[in-house]
Amino acid sequence: MNIKKRILLLLLVLTMVFSIPISTVQASNVDELPLSAQVSKTISYNNYGNVLEKLSLLNSNNQIIAYCLNFEKAYLIYDINGNVIEHCGEAQSIYNASNNCYYGGPLQYFEKANGAYINLNSQSAVPEEHFTELSNNFSESRKNITTFDYSPYYAETTKTFYTSGTPRTLNYNTKGTCGSLAATILLFYYHDYVYSPYVASGLVNSPRALHNVLIPLIEIGGVAGNGSSYTTLKNGINKYLSSVNLTQSATIIAKANVSSYGFTKIYNSNKPFILGLYSGSSSSTWAIDHWVVAYGVRSHYINDSLLTSREFIVNNGWGSNNVFITYNSSYIDGAVGI
Repeated sequence: MNIKKRILLLLLVLTMVFSIPISTVQASNVDELPLSAQVSKTISYNNYGNVLEKLSLLNSNNQIIAYCLNFEKAYLIYDINGNVIEHCGEAQSIYNASNNCYYGGPLQYFEKANGAYINLNSQSAVPEEHFTELSNNFSESRKNITTFDYSPYYAETTKTFYTSGTPRTLNYNTKGTCGSLAATILLFYYHDYVYSPYVASGLVNSPRALHNVLIPLIEIGGVAGNGSSYTTLKNGINKYLSSVNLTQSATIIAKANVSSYGFTKIYNSNKPFILGLYSGSSSSTWAIDHWVVAYGVRSHYINDSLLTSREFIVNNGWGSNNVFITYNSSYIDGAVGI
């Protein structure tokens, strides 16, 4: 075979390989497709055990944009390139395997019913255009992100640090008030472990009451359901701190500084902070899609010095701690800390 024919044959084979739609390689059982090195190492490191089921996660066009693995008492979500997005070792995912499962990025779980997308955490419906933008922006941002497996070439180490205290597991966010709830969780952490006057004496026995106090200070327009922005969250926390005669103040941390800020805040200062999960939405109302409280950090290194990836360990704002979210600027937009 001459050189030209060999080149044409090679191009034809490559065209056929890269033209196979993702759906044709969807696993019919949990062992059919190999897992990436990053996924396999995450499962092993956390002792998650055997995979019980593998779910395909979809965008609004019913295209697969991620996969969810369920274990006996854990779940792990990774994108179509094998990059781990989030995982938790305390519970399975809340997806129902008998329904189509839709994903909008970290902690954004949906099903579709009667033409509407239902947020599985809040059980509230979101406009179709909002979910479409949410899921499509996530999938587009992940297309060209890959993770190199260094283990065959370098020694890898993992270091995990938590704050000395644990955030309260509150679940009052049923009307889009995750900003006010994150602030409530943060302020109660400061009350519990730093300095008790961070929560007014009349509210110490009622976290829900503090949440209700913060809603008009933090939510856009002072109304539950309007969402919150970095500015309204920061300003609302500062108004509250001023009302209890504290001079400390909240500040906004830019996206580019979140990884280093978060590590320093947890490791050096022993304090949590609020992390913003962002979809890239152009909506003028919803400036952020979910707020969580980060109280731990896990860093992965080669040769014990070169950082290759970082995970923040968060209270997810839905009543659970110890949820790991891989740091990536495609969906982590910034932070607010005191």
